[in-house]
Amino acid sequence: MIFFIHIPKTGGSTLSSIILKNFLSAEVYHTDNGLATKVIKEVSSLPQYRKNNLKLVWGHMQFGVHQAFPAEPDIKYFTFLRNPIDRIVSHYYYVKSNPDHYLYKKMQKDNMSIEDYVSSGISAELSNGQVRLLASEKYSDLLIHKYGSNNTEALENAINNIEKYSILIGIQEYFDESLRWISESFKWTNVEYSKKNVGQYKSLTELPEKTISIIKEFNQLDIKLYNYALEHFQNKLRLFNILH
Repeated sequence: MIFFIHIPKTGGSTLSSIILKNFLSAEVYHTDNGLATKVIKEVSSLPQYRKNNLKLVWGHMQFGVHQAFPAEPDIKYFTFLRNPIDRIVSHYYYVKSNPDHYLYKKMQKDNMSIEDYVSSGISAELSNGQVRLLASEKYSDLLIHKYGSNNTEALENAINNIEKYSILIGIQEYFDESLRWISESFKWTNVEYSKKNVGQYKSLTELPEKTISIIKEFNQLDIKLYNYALEHFQNKLRLFNILH
């Protein structure tokens, strides 16, 4: 049983197109319900025959959804992380160019700069959003109810979940290498792809230092999580290259 936590603007749209090639439609359930308790309730309400066929649950959801399958002896999680500064900038320009996005009208109405966008509290996605989705709900709530919080308990819990459940973490900046590693882990055979949902935005070298500082201020935990995951991934990659 596989659970894919799709963190916004980490390459998940491209990855989902690959995933779906390797499963039958009856084996997949997609959700964007967010909090684990909501998704657990949603999945638990499915007809039993539907749950019996499932092999993959994926979407914008928080860690913990495996609790909807207490009899399942073998569960696997995976996700992708991205440099938090780059992710926030990508998020801003993606929303700015997509009128259908739920944040678009508010952004346009207030004529938000990137600095305004991050510091406004308009969405919990913009402050430690990667830690929030990998932490258990109790710890994620600490970040949601106090926007801009850098409570280290949430980070510690997210890392504990990664280690306890052996969550496979790809790195968006190493997309092809991550895909190779994850696809071999899950024995996927069809991994050809074209990039989806690619945004057009400024590179980090074009951003004022003030903008970068504000993003860092609201994403201290995500930066630490990313650095932790990147180091572990690079170690795995070196081992992978030696073995192959």
